[in-house]
Amino acid sequence: MTADARLAPWPTPRGELPPAERPYQGRSGRMCNEEFSLDLKGRRLLVVEDDFFIADDMRNSLERAGADVIGPASSVQDALELLADNGRCDGAVLDVNLRGETSYPIADELTARHIRYIFTTGYDAEHIPARYADVTRCEKPVRMRDVVAALIR
Repeated sequence: MTADARLAPWPTPRGELPPAERPYQGRSGRMCNEEFSLDLKGRRLLVVEDDFFIADDMRNSLERAGADVIGPASSVQDALELLADNGRCDGAVLDVNLRGETSYPIADELTARHIRYIFTTGYDAEHIPARYADVTRCEKPVRMRDVVAALIR
């Protein structure tokens, strides 16, 4: 192979960018470099998600939007400990199903503290208890733009 052949442009399907020019795709397989016109600067947000790759992508995206992320936590116990140990919390993103347990005890604690939170879930609205009917629910796979917008409302 000649030096020129090694430097030739990456072969791509019509209209597709070469790998080095593509937007960052997080480890969860979702695009994670959305530009946010909404700003979370100065907000401390708890992330509760049991899938490591989704949690890491969410943390990265929220930090790029300016948030200070608490966690992520992958269980109810870990999340409640983070809430107890980290002082101020301005909001939270809660996955409803955490390896078979629900995040509802965390939601109840956040409600008692008057802290805004949203649910991320693959469940339909009818599977969420009525007491959480007013909580914003972002369906998985979530678009981080929707998560950020919901946290700002």
